[in-house]
Amino acid sequence: MKKILLIAITIFSVGLFTANAQNNLKFAHFDYQKVTDSLPSILAAQKRLEAAEAEMTQELQELETEYNDMLIKYDRAKDTLSALRLKIMEEDIQLLGQKIQYRQQDFQTEYQRMVESFMKPIEDNVQKAIKIVAEKHKLNYVFEKSTLMYVNGGLDLTDEIRVELKKLENARTSGNN
Repeated sequence: MKKILLIAITIFSVGLFTANAQNNLKFAHFDYQKVTDSLPSILAAQKRLEAAEAEMTQELQELETEYNDMLIKYDRAKDTLSALRLKIMEEDIQLLGQKIQYRQQDFQTEYQRMVESFMKPIEDNVQKAIKIVAEKHKLNYVFEKSTLMYVNGGLDLTDEIRVELKKLENARTSGNN
């Protein structure tokens, strides 16, 4: 009988501990897109990225036009030029084709670096804003809404995180002026 009573008390205690631990865990979520969509620094970064992309695209188009012109010139002249002159033209065409490939790779790398450099300070501030709001509400976990499989109500921190993020971004960008 003692063993049964001891087992019952143990099970009851574990049940209380588990229930209490679950009650102490607090979860909330936020919508990243809504938090960042109208942020002036995001909009400025997007404009700078679009301008850089347009400039890079323009340069590549000019190189491709030059490449196509060289191909046309080669095709027209291949019956009238010497073998040596044709070989030089072929090498020039090949070199320009390689240059285009290298520039495309350079542009992709440069563009990725620009995205990272513009977004890192913003992402850092998003994390700080989440932490501020989570500590205010004494939360253990904050999830981004789009990665959740199921949400039924709960504490939505989107607006509060947006407010904190705007404060942090204003402080960060006002220091750059």
